[in-house]
Amino acid sequence: MLRARIVGSSILFDDREIWFRSDSELPALSGDVAALSLIFLAMREGRDLHIEAPVSRQLLTNLEEFQAAWTKWLPQRYAQVALLADEETETPPDDGTAVVTFSGGVDASFTLLRHLHGLAGRSGRKVTTAVLVHGFDIPLSAPDAFAAATDRARQMLAPLDVPLVTVATNLRQHVHDWEMEYAPALAAALNLFPQSTGLVASGEDYGSIEVPWGGNPVTNPLLSGRMRVVTDGTGFTRTEKVALVARYPHTRDLLRVCWEGPLTGRNCGRCEKCKRTYLNFMATGAEPGAFLDEPPSFWALASINARNSVQISHLSEVLRAGEARGANEPWMWAVRISIARARLRQALKIKKKKKKRTRSVVVAR
Repeated sequence: MLRARIVGSSILFDDREIWFRSDSELPALSGDVAALSLIFLAMREGRDLHIEAPVSRQLLTNLEEFQAAWTKWLPQRYAQVALLADEETETPPDDGTAVVTFSGGVDASFTLLRHLHGLAGRSGRKVTTAVLVHGFDIPLSAPDAFAAATDRARQMLAPLDVPLVTVATNLRQHVHDWEMEYAPALAAALNLFPQSTGLVASGEDYGSIEVPWGGNPVTNPLLSGRMRVVTDGTGFTRTEKVALVARYPHTRDLLRVCWEGPLTGRNCGRCEKCKRTYLNFMATGAEPGAFLDEPPSFWALASINARNSVQISHLSEVLRAGEARGANEPWMWAVRISIARARLRQALKIKKKKKKRTRSVVVAR
């Protein structure tokens, strides 16, 4: 049995601790934060989870279904565990307010702009707070990078009249596979706030979803309890999101999309994501502005290193958007070259794996 108790701003379990710190005063940690922080760890260790605090009955119910999905997707990695709490509480009424995770990137900026400007239809929420987490995409060991990202985010939010709250946590240090397990961590950070809804910007659109993957529209809603966690913008491609962001030059020029550069608080202009975002602007025909210090060259675009099928899918979407616009520009040939190179690498990798498997069978015989 994995027993977890809350002491101040920390979750204590075994001889381990998950802590949260903020530059603003936050409500006391809830049992929902603890359950979300520990669900994947409990599944990975195959230990029933007991939160020694009140937890939303809705969250406990949802996490049972959440486990059902992940244990089917990755049965060799995760086991279904029992969930217990000292008390099960009811979900409070929805007051229409929302807090949004805000990294300053395209997805988060799109989500914020569409809700602030009444473009989300009946799904629209009143965003009253944006949160930037230190310890997720920017490690705790990089305070300068986080300071740069915070400054950039505050500049973006200032004319929108949305306050930015920063949170620091060591939660990621207890996550085994971040790409698969990051969604409950985001939900835990959102549950530090009193708003009824937590908005998490989608990274993929419905046409390019892959499961299993950490953030997906199948299991993300199952992270809801006291707070309704909403994955926002899945009905839009990244190029469509950029088209909206491009209408707001102040936001466009301060975008922070890079996580691979030497200082993860600004855009390096050389990594896959920096160059791909520039291509999103090209595909819309919109001016990319100053989010990059200088535009990538043709050969820089042609040498984009798409490392997996998701990144290849993103490049293909850019190409389709350009073709739909009737564009016939050099950057499109650069994208075609990048896609061809990536697919060739994938094919060679598959061939190499097959050859290795065949050799292993022969040796075994």
